[in-house]
Amino acid sequence: MRRILLHTVALVACFNVSLLIQPSSAQILVSSGSPYTQNFDSLANSGAPPADTNWMDNSTIPGWYASKTQVGAISTYRVGSGAQNTGALYSFGVAGVNPVSDRALGSVASGTPGNFAYGVRIQNNTAQAMTNITISYTGEQWRNGGNTATQTLAFSYFISNDPITSSDAAGANVWVAFTSLNFNTPTVGATAGALDGNAPENRQVFSGVLLPNVIVFPGQEIFFRWLDINDTGNDHALAIDDLSIAFTTVTAEVTAPAIDPAGQPLSLTNNAGTRATFTVTATGSAPTYQWQLNGAALTDGPKYPGSISGSTSPSLSISNVMAADAGSYTVLVANGVGSVTSAAAVLTIIDPAVNTQPASRTNIAGDTANFFVGASGTGMPLSYQWRFNGTDIDGANFSSLNVLNVQAANQGSYSVVVGNNDYTVNYTTSAVATLTLLATPATSLARWDFNVTNTLVATAPDPSTGMGAASLLNHATAVFSSGTFSDPAGAPGAANSGWNTSSYPPQGTSNRTAGVQFKVSTLGYQDIFLAWEQKHSDTASKYTRLQYTTDGRTFVDGDLFTMTSTNNGWVFYASDLSARAGVNNNPDFAFRIVSEWEASAIGNTNSNYVGSVSSYSAGGTIRFDLMSVFGNPFSGVSPIPLHIRRDGANVVLSWADPTFVLQSAPVANGTYANVPGATNPYTNALGASPRFFRLQAN
Repeated sequence: MRRILLHTVALVACFNVSLLIQPSSAQILVSSGSPYTQNFDSLANSGAPPADTNWMDNSTIPGWYASKTQVGAISTYRVGSGAQNTGALYSFGVAGVNPVSDRALGSVASGTPGNFAYGVRIQNNTAQAMTNITISYTGEQWRNGGNTATQTLAFSYFISNDPITSSDAAGANVWVAFTSLNFNTPTVGATAGALDGNAPENRQVFSGVLLPNVIVFPGQEIFFRWLDINDTGNDHALAIDDLSIAFTTVTAEVTAPAIDPAGQPLSLTNNAGTRATFTVTATGSAPTYQWQLNGAALTDGPKYPGSISGSTSPSLSISNVMAADAGSYTVLVANGVGSVTSAAAVLTIIDPAVNTQPASRTNIAGDTANFFVGASGTGMPLSYQWRFNGTDIDGANFSSLNVLNVQAANQGSYSVVVGNNDYTVNYTTSAVATLTLLATPATSLARWDFNVTNTLVATAPDPSTGMGAASLLNHATAVFSSGTFSDPAGAPGAANSGWNTSSYPPQGTSNRTAGVQFKVSTLGYQDIFLAWEQKHSDTASKYTRLQYTTDGRTFVDGDLFTMTSTNNGWVFYASDLSARAGVNNNPDFAFRIVSEWEASAIGNTNSNYVGSVSSYSAGGTIRFDLMSVFGNPFSGVSPIPLHIRRDGANVVLSWADPTFVLQSAPVANGTYANVPGATNPYTNALGASPRFFRLQAN
């Protein structure tokens, strides 16, 4: 009961102070009466930007606070008419529909300032509950930023037992969104320009909107906030004016706290380095929360090597947990009439732990096979020992392993033992990753490694080995960015790059037309085989299609490739064209890789591009590296033309190479035999029985 007594004393102290402080110099007090109104006309109405006016929380306008994500509390605001596009907090007004002295509080969330948040803090300093809260205000738009998208000034509120001294643009607190009070910009368009926010077409009036089921108990505070995020593209100028907050006070019915049996915090088992979250569901009037570890109260803030948040809320979050965070977690729920402690939830930590397992991979002979493990544990840095087929690899004591110049002898199983300083005592072993050497035809016809060692022209880079031509398709653009670790050049850097393409078609247009193309003559070669690595940004097309041509003009669909990597990693792809006879021994052979709609890729009705991870964007990037073309020497026999012409009642067959003999059969797939006495040319009388002819090497 000691905790409850102290809480009650603090509340009485609050009552006494409220008798001495006037609303003009402090947060808004419920005892000041209902409604609370604010028209913002006390803000400055002169001073040409970029001249700034000082802003002080809870002083420039008593009870009002403003912040932005990049710097926290705001110290200045600007006088604006909507002509300015600089990101800032503004006093908006113009000598237009209303006089210039009619001001509105607003913002332009543009550029580095990030998101803006501003609002008013009201404290219930009475012995009664504050309820039936209704909000009236006018949302005003003072500038069209030159953006066709509607933007929102989002309303939310936050109730706390403790003082609320920030509008919290960074979102550290759990704000309750109430979309019925969101102001959406009524004026959009590609042409930027100032607007008169007092004109009817540029504003929206919210009148007496009720916040349902909201009660602010004695001693609590409520903060009403408007959040302006830094939207994609140019930002519009948004503001609020003529605010009125009405409420009633009723006798507070305070009930003791209780914990829902189904809402007790649950025990967890976590890997070191992950986040652990405990949640409790409690009832009762205005409960407070205090989370404890092994009976000791927790506080928000950094802890090595992570942090704690929500220690006085229904949800406790511990980031980057380690062995020292293991134990029994409880939460004390209390208010002025009682308290209750939750059941204990036990947190078990696997320390050290592998959080990112090494991935199996396929490589071409001569390239580098890279394995990586992501691990966490007490006593960082950790110790590592890589193993090949269960045997330690000398000197392989880092979080990554590079197997250089991969050959058949390197194929097998790779794993890593991770330990807290000494991997022989406290350790864990990763999953096994398999290295497979890809069998390719004998001859490398061409390869693009896109490194500084070959001529790098963004629109048509030369191959690093062999002969060929690369090009971009359908307005795609490209730059050179870091390449794959498989490149024998080593880790991505100045000498190791990939071809990073962008500017793909707008959503739902130009299916299978944009991407990259490679022309490589296969004259004298067969069994054509392609291999490369590919990397997508989150918004790039999930589906790409390989197409090839045998005449240099008409492209035929080949393999479909679906990007499954969710961490923007490199993926090894290959396509075997050995069964496509037309690509053999062909000077006109070329292939391309293009973005594809989901409908044609997997046969559904979605005629749109789908993003690899998030929503598709034409600015998404697809990066290529180690583009390789292989083949075997051509061993086929060139066909000898058999010429056929009709001469009256006869058919005349002729051929140029005397080393071939003429054979015939009664059916096309029958048994062929030499035609007796056949000379070149050979004349055969037309008859009732059909005959089929072919040439056979003698």
